[in-house]
Amino acid sequence: MSKTPVDLDEVMSGGRNSTRKKLSLSQQINSQNQRLGRILEDSYNEIYMVDPRTMRFVWVNRGARVNLGYTVEELSHMTPADISEDTLEGIYERAKPLVYGEKRMLSFEGVHLRKDGSRYPVEIRLLRAASDADATVVAIVQDISERKRNERIKDEFISIVSHELRTPLTPIIGVLDLLESDPVVTEDEHVEQLVGVARRNALRLRRLIDQLLDYRDLSQGDASFDLRNLELGDVILASIHACRYLHQRYDFELNLQLASEELWVLADRGYMVQLMSILLSNAAKFSPVGAEVTVATETHDSHALISISDCGPGIPEEMRAHIFDQFVQADSTATRRYGGTGIGLSLAQLIVEQFDGRIFFECGEEAGTTFYVELPLCESAADLID
Repeated sequence: MSKTPVDLDEVMSGGRNSTRKKLSLSQQINSQNQRLGRILEDSYNEIYMVDPRTMRFVWVNRGARVNLGYTVEELSHMTPADISEDTLEGIYERAKPLVYGEKRMLSFEGVHLRKDGSRYPVEIRLLRAASDADATVVAIVQDISERKRNERIKDEFISIVSHELRTPLTPIIGVLDLLESDPVVTEDEHVEQLVGVARRNALRLRRLIDQLLDYRDLSQGDASFDLRNLELGDVILASIHACRYLHQRYDFELNLQLASEELWVLADRGYMVQLMSILLSNAAKFSPVGAEVTVATETHDSHALISISDCGPGIPEEMRAHIFDQFVQADSTATRRYGGTGIGLSLAQLIVEQFDGRIFFECGEEAGTTFYVELPLCESAADLID
């Protein structure tokens, strides 16, 4: 039996090549790690690594040191509670789901404290370091002072504009109400029509202003509520009556399908009527002429479920994730067909959340959208909830 001779030089050469490849790969990994380290160190965002066992910082980047005003040595003896308005126990409780692997990321807002005592708002994202047996927590923190400042400016602008528009609008509507019933006006069909158009548009402007003010109050937590046990069917009928102007503006058929039994929910009647008005208005204005808008109620587990369905074009795919964001509209061009401020659905979501409910939607395969409002059911009616 013949044996093939082994070329020792070739074997040694192959071994050297393999070693060189391993060294080259190792060098590339080290180089990439060093580059990543430099990127993290030079980031404008504050980046922290925290040992969950001691709750002390194990690494802090330059962005954090510059913004806080502390040195590396000072921060090495500090915990997140030393730079936060929250207590150490509160911070640990918040991070628990991350430390124990229940969640991959946590995101929330807070306030950081600088060495000089000044405060600034921050957005914090907590991550657990991958493949880390010690469950080191990484915090990526962004200074949101500019964002908060812009939000305050926006809210102040809304308040000023809304007030300046609303003040003269009240007497204008009053005068138009008087003119609408004046014999001189009613005798001339053309004049009567013009006064009617002016009054409807003035009322529409007042509704838009009211939406802006309600959105401001709800988003800032300044709204007050008269919570009562309300029967949904009664609320929906009141909402339809309040929205009777929609039939003058849009040509649609209303299909009402109320549950046979009474459904009671704990809510504020005024805000519930406003919620239904927003959803009815959306369904009406996006529906084709003569199309049907369906409003239905039913029970779902221990909740009441309201649905409002239209036969409109549906919500574009790219808009669905942002449909409840403020000032978002499917058509925001200068020539857009549909009116509105773009805060209706955002306001609707704020209202629903005040009553421990949720709002969501489904789109048809080709067209049409159904919005659902789910609210906890009450066991019985009550005159007033203290």
